Amino acid sequence: VANDHEKIKYSAFVENGILKIKSADERKWYARIFNNRIPTLKVYLPKSDLESLVIYEATGDIKITDAFAFGNVNIELSTGNVDLENLTASDNITVQASTGEISVKNVFCSGDVGVKVTTGDIHLDNIDCKNLNSKRTTGDISIENINASENAFIESTSGTANISNLVLSGNLDIKATTGKTVLCGIRCMNLTSESSTGDITLTDVIAEGSFNIERTTGNVDFDSCDALEIYVETSTGNVKGSFLSDKICFASSSTGKIDAPKLTTGGRCEITTSTGDIKIEIIN
Repeated sequence: VANDHEKIKYSAFVENGILKIKSADERKWYARIFNNRIPTLKVYLPKSDLESLVIYEATGDIKITDAFAFGNVNIELSTGNVDLENLTASDNITVQASTGEISVKNVFCSGDVGVKVTTGDIHLDNIDCKNLNSKRTTGDISIENINASENAFIESTSGTANISNLVLSGNLDIKATTGKTVLCGIRCMNLTSESSTGDITLTDVIAEGSFNIERTTGNVDFDSCDALEIYVETSTGNVKGSFLSDKICFASSSTGKIDAPKLTTGGRCEITTSTGDIKIEIIN
């Protein structure tokens, strides 16, 4: 169902068993700016499983909220928002946008879920998948209630990352240039976090293997966290917090104060900072 417009032509046809829907916008640039009538296209699909869903959009919003089941989902958008809810995919889900907000909620995916945006926010909630990949250049990201049978990779240039309630059988890898990272309620094999400028706060984060955290400028705060081995390095910033099991601490600071347990048994804990204080306690 499409609203009529003499300069916007829609076509729908079947080719090799594939339903293809296309639109051609013949309006002049000034007509697109000053015309307040927004072209819309609504597609109704059967409830049966479909092999794939592919959407290429220049400018406009994409919204899918009914409980559809697809094999593969691939959405590419230049400018606009994407809202996906209640989907089931037997293969992969990929969403890419240059400018806009992306929201993916209540999704079960047997393969990988990949979300990428250049400028805009990302919100991922209640997702079961194999691997989770999220990348944005400018904007905030919120990831919560994720269950991944393998790994999660999160990358950003600037913006705040709030990540909570993740259960991963594999590794969590977080890379950022500038921005604050907040982690809460994480279970994984290994955690790696690298950032040039920005604080990181970890609450109830437990890794079976190791923590590897690097900061050029920024504080590192732990609250009731634990890992078999812990490695923290920051040039400018304080490192403080609490761990749940004994640690053999190797702490060094060029110009700051050090307050760390002097234990001879436990997991290895190495903390290095050039300018900043170190304060660690064990609360087991």
